Amino acid sequence: MTASTHDTIRVDTLRGIVMRAPGIAATRDFYLDNWGLKVASEDKGALYFRGTGSEPFIYGLREDATFGIDYINFGMSNRDRLMALYSQVQRGGAAIIEQPGPLTTPGGGFGFTIRDPDQRRLRFSCDVATNSDVEDVTARPRKASHVDQPYSNPATPSTTKAMVRSLAGSGSRMWSTPS
Repeated sequence: MTASTHDTIRVDTLRGIVMRAPGIAATRDFYLDNWGLKVASEDKGALYFRGTGSEPFIYGLREDATFGIDYINFGMSNRDRLMALYSQVQRGGAAIIEQPGPLTTPGGGFGFTIRDPDQRRLRFSCDVATNSDVEDVTARPRKASHVDQPYSNPATPSTTKAMVRSLAGSGSRMWSTPS
């Protein structure tokens, strides 16, 4: 079913987050041993970790001179919904960083990236290859469930809160937003 031009499109799922920092190789074992993640991919100064669920990665690190969020990764159930969301954020004046196209991160897929009012990158994707070796293991992360820190103290609270609610819905537990 194709979304009409009048429907408000919401993000379907949180796939994960990618952080940037210097010296990521030195932190690799922490995520393996303490968080219980598995390496999904290591390539060109980037390290991606997966949980026990089907997502190709739920946490990533990219080598960079500064610490911070590289991007928050969201999923859409299909390309029609993704493109409807793209049209919606375009109409809303979002800063488009990457036009819809093929993705080269683990799982591939198709997606686009925007910048939120506080200059964080948000990526939206669909058609991502998922892992078939899914297992529920006690005390090991299965999936990304929420993003706290980036939205707990935004520089532009009212603008950021409005964008978060427009993408995830006011009742979503995907984001921790300011009151």
